[in-house]
Amino acid sequence: LLSMQSCLVFAATRNGLILLTSAIILSLLVLLITNWSFYGMHMTDSNHLDRLSVIQVTRIFPQGGEDVKFDQPWALPNIKIIENINDIDQSKRHLISNFSWSPGMGNLMFQYASLRAIAEQYDAKLIIPVKCKLRRAFRLDAIIVSNELNDQLIRRYSPNERLFSEDLIRKQFTFLPEITKLADEYLREAKNEKLHAKAALIIDLNHRDQVDTTNDFYETEKLTCENTDYIYIGIHIRRGMDVTMNSRNIRYGHTAVTKDYVINAMNYFRSKFEKLIFVISTDNEHWVKANINYTRKGEIYIVSSTYREVDMATLVRCNHTIMSTGTFSWWIAYLTNGTVVYYKDWPKHGSLMEKMMKKDEYFLNSWISME
Repeated sequence: LLSMQSCLVFAATRNGLILLTSAIILSLLVLLITNWSFYGMHMTDSNHLDRLSVIQVTRIFPQGGEDVKFDQPWALPNIKIIENINDIDQSKRHLISNFSWSPGMGNLMFQYASLRAIAEQYDAKLIIPVKCKLRRAFRLDAIIVSNELNDQLIRRYSPNERLFSEDLIRKQFTFLPEITKLADEYLREAKNEKLHAKAALIIDLNHRDQVDTTNDFYETEKLTCENTDYIYIGIHIRRGMDVTMNSRNIRYGHTAVTKDYVINAMNYFRSKFEKLIFVISTDNEHWVKANINYTRKGEIYIVSSTYREVDMATLVRCNHTIMSTGTFSWWIAYLTNGTVVYYKDWPKHGSLMEKMMKKDEYFLNSWISME
């Protein structure tokens, strides 16, 4: 099972605080693909608390995102940072995590979704440390505390209970307005490139022998094209070293999508929609340019924002999704909520990951497998 550090739930009573400590299985492999096991709750006395209960799981390797900092170019919402436990409303329950399992954006989203669902189950308010990188992208429904206070609460208790929740809350992951604005700008740029290519083609066909093509004619053709509604297909292509060269990850079961898969998925959408634009986000642009055919001018647009939050938001703003592998891709498909195509040959056949998971629970029933 995948895991993170303990999550603590504490509530005030007349005699003091009641602490419910829980560790959340915060990877898509656990939330949607693992056979769930239930464990009884063990209660113990504490000098500071009436009762203590904990949820514990097992750790597997982290992936990506270690270098992400709060250096984004967009402004974050103003927040109040609590540094003293006495400043927390002790009349309510609270759920706490240090989000230490993995810094990958998709994994962080699974952690938050699990915690938020469990907080709702216990009628608790979620507490997160100020260092949580999800704050770069979303206005989180949570209390923000200092890293020191968060660590102090977690260090105080040891885990002894397990729990899970399958309720992932879509509305929690609404991107910050400035990120959405940047994403929309990329989509407009993608459409403009398509319109420019189409207008240029029309001009070329109709005025092949004319040296001077007037701007008026170009603008007329461009405006005609602008009245056309295009379907945006978001494509995430994960071809970085973590899945192509990391021997540990490969042995565990990670695979990279193939050229044939991406082309087959694109052809599937070409057969469904005549007027479309493929919007690609990737960690290996060289591979994309070398392997993905540009069958029509302006049909493919590569997002190069350098910010994972903006890349995700741009693909989520598309109509439909072609997935790669990993939690980042899963959340793009889930939040887009359109037609989804996923890679059939993940995880690697016979691998530990394949034995751990139930693909019919990981991939939604409406999603389409392809190879």
